[in-house]
Amino acid sequence: MTTGISLPKLWLSLPNPAGIAGQPVRSYECVCECACPNPLDFDRVQVQALTQQISVGSIQDVRISEDVYLDYIEDYTVALSATGAHIVALDGQANRLFSYLDAVSSLQALIQLVPWPNWIVEQIIALLLTTGILSSPQIELPGVVQDGLTTLTAWLHLTNRCNLSCRYCYVTRNGQQLDVATARRAVDAVYRSALAHGHSCVKLKYTGGEPTLNFEALWAAQQRAEVLSAQTNISLETVMLTNGVHLRDEQIDKLLSHNIRVMVSLDGIGDFHNVQRPLAGSNNNSYEHVLRALNRLLERGISPHISITITNKNIHGLPGLVEYLLDRGLRFSLNFYREPNYLPIYGELSFTPDEIIAGLKAVFRVIERRLPRYSLLSNLSDRADLRMPHPYTCGVGRNYMVIDCDGNIAKCQMAMAHPVTAIDADDPLALVWADTGGLQNLAVDEKECRECVWRYRCAGGCPRLTFQRTGRYDAKSPLCEVYQAILPEVVRLEALRLIRYEAPWDFNAPRTASPRRAVC
Repeated sequence: MTTGISLPKLWLSLPNPAGIAGQPVRSYECVCECACPNPLDFDRVQVQALTQQISVGSIQDVRISEDVYLDYIEDYTVALSATGAHIVALDGQANRLFSYLDAVSSLQALIQLVPWPNWIVEQIIALLLTTGILSSPQIELPGVVQDGLTTLTAWLHLTNRCNLSCRYCYVTRNGQQLDVATARRAVDAVYRSALAHGHSCVKLKYTGGEPTLNFEALWAAQQRAEVLSAQTNISLETVMLTNGVHLRDEQIDKLLSHNIRVMVSLDGIGDFHNVQRPLAGSNNNSYEHVLRALNRLLERGISPHISITITNKNIHGLPGLVEYLLDRGLRFSLNFYREPNYLPIYGELSFTPDEIIAGLKAVFRVIERRLPRYSLLSNLSDRADLRMPHPYTCGVGRNYMVIDCDGNIAKCQMAMAHPVTAIDADDPLALVWADTGGLQNLAVDEKECRECVWRYRCAGGCPRLTFQRTGRYDAKSPLCEVYQAILPEVVRLEALRLIRYEAPWDFNAPRTASPRRAVC
């Protein structure tokens, strides 16, 4: 143990930070509506290898990488590389490295300047190299990995029926439902493609309309998926996206016993919710129904994820809703309103960049006052995901398919009117990949975003929205201004959480590798 020296402190964002003691059981990080990249554990093996290379002189020069976001919170520095997977927070001691690096790039000269033992300097440099904050001409670290392709995600559209009349709904209300036989065939199709392309996990999302109105098809799909999962050794993850109004105790029993997660839509407190999610054919509000559903789920040990859709009708109520959710330990995600095909662009629910930025900053102030122990990196900025860099916004056209009530398969739930194949195809996913006539999901490096430090977090935004607004898939997102304004705020909140709740890097601990966690 080193004594008599003021050691630097350094924190790293990790995919599985400590949770709140007493957190309701069966909570989870991500049940979002797109196929997200899988977060990676911190690569301690690489840190150990780089530390050894520095120690023996194989790495002689370092510099601050050009593609790095830097910010300051009082005496702390926050850093994030465009291509790195981890946010780094450094105290005033550790931050001295940056000022020294403005003057020298030689590691030998740097070690002579700083007042710490050589092995501590070597570790800090290795950590900052691993996270991409620093670079060296003597090494070449890997770039952005196209992660997430181990999981095949399928949206099962169980019904066009709904008990609400949400103002932003894109579903045609014709009463159509997925029958039990088609539900089973749909799951067969998903597993055929999962086997053909070497996926190790299948994620099924049961939705609609309102999926609880066709729970028989959900249950048939779930049972078939469990059988196929056991037969193929491809793991299964399932989630039901619901408004909660029709949720019954017998349905909750099955959700609980078969590990089906739950996402509940809640857009505000009271009238902020009711104005955009009213009960169908009635002036009665749906808000009280949703609260009763939340309470029943929590009483049974299910902590649902809350999906919040932001329009200009509820934007001013977001701080109150987020405060309510944080006080109850409920995880949530913020999703920006997108115009369905039948509504005009910039319609009555649309917001201006200034409106959404101001509304989100008000939310961030609430979060800072009630800062949770768990990370919100993937929850606060719509389709932008700050957990790790990724070249694609979502899984559309890659590892994602949407199956409608007739068994047709589309690339995106908002493009169901334009299917590309059907469930009887030998390999539906291959046909999704091959389609060049419909919605195209370009890598961010093919867009007008190549110089932006945030490009591998928002990945250029929703491709459908970009094409709808610009007529191009390679254009930057119409929400680019919004992302650039709010992503630094999300990074700041994570840095504050790290500093407050997480232990800094232990320079005195044995520097050994830790096993990488398999993520589905």
